[in-house]
Amino acid sequence: MGQDASETRRHDADWRFYRWLGGIAIFALVVRLAMRLVVGTDTFWTDGYSMYVLLAESLSSGHGYAFPGEPPTAFRVPLYPMFIAALTGGARNAWVLITAQALISSGTAVIAGLIARRMGGSLAGLLAAVIYAAWPYEAWHDVSLQESGLFAFLAALATLLLLAQRQSRSVWLALLAGAVLGAALLTRATLAPYAVLALICLLLPDRNHALGRRMISAALTLAALATVLSPWLERSHRLTGRTTLGTESGAALYAGNHRLTFSAYPERSIDISRRNIFAAHTPQEQAELARLGADQAAVSDWYRDQAIRAIMENPGRFAIGALRKIWAAFGPLPTPRHGLLADLAYAVCWVPFFALALAGLWLQRKQWRDDLLLHAHLITFAATTALFWAQTSHRSYLDPYLAVFAAITLAALFPQRWRNRLES
Repeated sequence: MGQDASETRRHDADWRFYRWLGGIAIFALVVRLAMRLVVGTDTFWTDGYSMYVLLAESLSSGHGYAFPGEPPTAFRVPLYPMFIAALTGGARNAWVLITAQALISSGTAVIAGLIARRMGGSLAGLLAAVIYAAWPYEAWHDVSLQESGLFAFLAALATLLLLAQRQSRSVWLALLAGAVLGAALLTRATLAPYAVLALICLLLPDRNHALGRRMISAALTLAALATVLSPWLERSHRLTGRTTLGTESGAALYAGNHRLTFSAYPERSIDISRRNIFAAHTPQEQAELARLGADQAAVSDWYRDQAIRAIMENPGRFAIGALRKIWAAFGPLPTPRHGLLADLAYAVCWVPFFALALAGLWLQRKQWRDDLLLHAHLITFAATTALFWAQTSHRSYLDPYLAVFAAITLAALFPQRWRNRLES
């Protein structure tokens, strides 16, 4: 009888948690749609990254994954343009895309809650979901013409599955985690360093599984990841002669370590700095690039080599620039700036949010082995930012994990009886 009563209480506690979590998801959806409704859609197709729309329209019209008037490209991973094409069929129906992205962003709030519950209990889970649902920056950018909302959802879902996989070492969880991780990589290739660290984390010792079981788990995850990536990798190899996720990395490294990197960035968009940088090519550099022609991989290699040479010649400038780029991503003001009132509103929300997250990281310091899959996101993003660059929208994919740590801090401030009430 005692065991039956315990099971009943646990079932009731789960039901209460998921009921509240569902309500938070609805709240997140309403906030996102309402915010977009107030602002309107007149500038939806021009304020975001219009290249994604061009690629989606090319896919929908049967011209393949290419920019208008150009041959097929492997410049950037394809999932977000494919997502737009599947939803809109090439028509510029903003509300179809906005609604889908709002639903996805609401799902990210749910995932943040589930991760936090695993780490800190039901109260932390609900608080994490509320934080992400109500975080204004996310509520706006997740319904803009950017891949950041879809990317955050897929990365967070992969992280949740990896956490569950480390605990159970289930075959199906391993396969699903690898597949979702692959989809996240096809949305934004900068997740590649995290994917490597995640696979290493699956091999690390734990209390319940022998090395053989851990190796099988990691191998299955890798197999599923490779299966999802293989069509794109095969296509990029056919187009460029390289097995690569994209050919933009060389130019990105060059732009992130040039003497003109900070000519506009971080106060204005990095795209303005990039235009300044590429307009500053010497006649010799222009001639070298002209000789490479349309060879995407060779052009990327040229930019990469130039960037490495610049870093080696002036390591001090590289180190200072790396710190400035990390500050641009995590500092109190958004990058790029949006005007005095918008910047102030961002700072008022971001500074306490980030401070709570840092406090949560400290509170969880003794459980760092259990939290490695979350720490790996922070580590790889900081390293990638230092090497390349990042704006606030690029950092926003970390917000579900920051919400988790912030929620752990807030939950610790509640009386123990509140936490017990949710658990029983």
